[in-house]
Amino acid sequence: MHELVNSTIKFRNAIIESLQAGKLPETMSTFPRGCCGDSALLLGTYLTDIGLGDFTYVGGERGSEADGDWASHAWLTQGELTIDITKSQFSDCPDDITVTESSEWHDSFEVSQTFTANIKGKCDQLEPCYEAILETIKSI
Repeated sequence: MHELVNSTIKFRNAIIESLQAGKLPETMSTFPRGCCGDSALLLGTYLTDIGLGDFTYVGGERGSEADGDWASHAWLTQGELTIDITKSQFSDCPDDITVTESSEWHDSFEVSQTFTANIKGKCDQLEPCYEAILETIKSI
């Protein structure tokens, strides 16, 4: 668990440094806001690549459009673990990073999709982002 937490922190910090250095596209410029899907896929790929196993991308929704409180979000799971580097975009969740076995906050979302979190061979448009983040990690 210690390696997972440290690797997750390192990856999130590398996204921020890559943004500050102008290495990531405009679509990531509001990180963490609006970047949860791409960030989850990128993180899942990284954690798999460094030998920590496969991770599942989880997309969910909560609230209602009629009430004006609808929101979507994406994060990772591995077994009972929940891993999230973008939940701080929500006002009810100030934590930058979550790596935990239980998350009532994530449980508040109705899961709408799950699949293996890996961009390789599936999401070519994220490959340049991934390479830029890896380059930043190597320089940290």
